[in-house]
Amino acid sequence: MQVFKAYMKIIKKKLPSIIVYFAIFIGISIAMTRASGESETRDFTQTELKIAVENLDDGELSKVLLDYLKVNHQVSDMPETEDELLDAIFCRELDYVLYIPKDFTEKFLAGERDGILRDRKVPQSSSGMFADSQVEGFLTTLGMYLDAGFSVEESIRNTKEDLSLSADVFFLDGEDAAEKHVAVYYLQYLPYIFICTVILAVGPVLLVFLNKDINARNKCSAVSFHVRNLWLIGSSMLVILVEFLFLMFVGGILYPDYIFTVKGLLGALNAFVSILFALSVAFLTVQLAKKENVLSMVSNVCGLALAFLGGIFVPLDVFGENVLKVSKFTPTYWYVTANDAISHVTKLSEVSADIWQGVVIQAVYAVAFLIFGMLINRMKARE
Repeated sequence: MQVFKAYMKIIKKKLPSIIVYFAIFIGISIAMTRASGESETRDFTQTELKIAVENLDDGELSKVLLDYLKVNHQVSDMPETEDELLDAIFCRELDYVLYIPKDFTEKFLAGERDGILRDRKVPQSSSGMFADSQVEGFLTTLGMYLDAGFSVEESIRNTKEDLSLSADVFFLDGEDAAEKHVAVYYLQYLPYIFICTVILAVGPVLLVFLNKDINARNKCSAVSFHVRNLWLIGSSMLVILVEFLFLMFVGGILYPDYIFTVKGLLGALNAFVSILFALSVAFLTVQLAKKENVLSMVSNVCGLALAFLGGIFVPLDVFGENVLKVSKFTPTYWYVTANDAISHVTKLSEVSADIWQGVVIQAVYAVAFLIFGMLINRMKARE
């Protein structure tokens, strides 16, 4: 009990800095959650560009080209001055600028097609390349029909028909393509918060007990080594329990229609195992760190590394095969896969093996890190 009282006194002393860290990380998490929810792919639409055109040609082909561009893009007149044009391109008010010379139709029909049009765009920009490909595609198709002996009217009609064709876009996995609830992203970012805040909150307190002089004095007390460690771990679990309940409370306020359901219950279970892993990492870290400022560095490195490799910040779908193999060795990977599987559950009978597998593997990691930390602690105690 004395260990617990001492632990709480140290926590109380360090509470202001803990609250600051916690507020920063939870603010980052909520902001990223909002951003992820808003950017989730719900449908496919072709990109619409802002194009300015200077048309000096009175021929039929220039009008047909303009009509073609207007179907898919916002086509406007050229700015009045050069400075206004450059400002518009720089500020991305214009994605592409096209110059159609006076004798465009005449030259094109005569077979002079290379370099017949001029354009301006941001160098190497994707929007500029996209506009170039569309203009080039139109001219190439039109020229192909003219060279094949079709009349101008027939070539224009056939070109319009060919370029009006579009491919059907569909997602390979309809279930994954469905809109995800924003609470899924809130839960997904929790391991990052847990790892960073638990190390910064619990680590400094445990580091005090591992101080050489204090540790030597504790050895002379009536409390045994194992009992003291159990009290330290139990006190730390109380701290992380408060953090866990607070984050679940925040999630319940922000997303009650998800958190207070079967999905929310399973998500909370998944998150609780994740925070236990964060505690085991903190316990192991303090056995190796000698100064408190090292804990801040370790929390950032571990938090970011596990977040990126585990699929928290970067979707697992974009990982290459080799990266995915490495990712499977991180507990955050199993957290994310379990979290995704939970988002499809509507009742307890639908809980899949993937969910339990993810939870169990995280628990194994937590136990392994805790045992490793206790072994190091025991070795240091014998020195």
